[in-house]
Amino acid sequence: YLITYKRLYFIMKCHLIFPQKDKRTGFAIKNALKRANVNVLISDPKVIDWTSILNREVSNKSDFVLMSRTAPLYKFLMKYKEIYKDSKTKFVCWNTDKRRNNNHYGADLLGLFKRCDLFYTVAKGDIERFKEIGIEAKWLSQGVDVDTFCKDVEYDSQYECDVAFMGSYPSPLIGGEPVHKGRNELIGYVQDKCKRHGYSFRLYRPYDSTAVHGDELIKACRAAKVVLSHNGFANIGPSPSVRLYEVLGAKGNVLEEWSEKLMETFGAPFFTYIDPQDAWDNIKAIIDFPSAKEKGCPHLKQATLMAHKKCIKDHSYDSRINQILGDIHGNK
Repeated sequence: YLITYKRLYFIMKCHLIFPQKDKRTGFAIKNALKRANVNVLISDPKVIDWTSILNREVSNKSDFVLMSRTAPLYKFLMKYKEIYKDSKTKFVCWNTDKRRNNNHYGADLLGLFKRCDLFYTVAKGDIERFKEIGIEAKWLSQGVDVDTFCKDVEYDSQYECDVAFMGSYPSPLIGGEPVHKGRNELIGYVQDKCKRHGYSFRLYRPYDSTAVHGDELIKACRAAKVVLSHNGFANIGPSPSVRLYEVLGAKGNVLEEWSEKLMETFGAPFFTYIDPQDAWDNIKAIIDFPSAKEKGCPHLKQATLMAHKKCIKDHSYDSRINQILGDIHGNK
């Protein structure tokens, strides 16, 4: 299919409106679009305002616009459709975030989701919830960027630790509640247990000096004995966190929050937990395996390699973009 779509879409123009500075989701989407031979214009909505984005799109005349979950883009979309009523440009939004309920998205984001030609969300359980308020959604989870993860990166001992956590902590608040249910309790509990048992614990937050990207992200994933991953939305599963793909893409040992049908959706085994105590029991089991400290546990290595291969084969951003391109073609 990828080869077919490369032939179908090699002259297509896409206006990609996704954050780029963190070198994560938007960066990976850009890479996948370029590998699909799509001509990409990039606008970072965290850097330029919606009126500037509108002017860029007027000049570009894209075949399709692929947008992130960014509230001001609702004004961009509505203004463009007001000016160019007969435009054939397809507007696509990919919601790579999750919320506890629809109200937490706010009116502008819900308006954006509803008025796009195609709308994707990473949480499969959200599809019915959106449908209740008249929003048609398709499920499209995040993935792994093969440009970043399919390369040799030298092992770096400075990142070694027993347990690492990558993500927002403390969880940000919306409506007075933490966005990620149970995250603060989980991290606090595991940190305390690590301290009591003499295990090292490292935090990598996405928006401060501890953040890691690119090769440094791979090194951090590989050097930790366990990378603790937390979704916070087990009730709308299967909704894998992007960390699951990043850690397995880097051949790290991930411990992911359980959600219904998560394992069969991914298609390969990895460690999961249901609550802080279960997470700690799994951490101890992994670290206390014979020879684990010397990276000599063959079963862990075999499972990690199997999950890595599955991640690259079936869960790359190339396959996600392939689906979007096919849907755009079918939506014409």
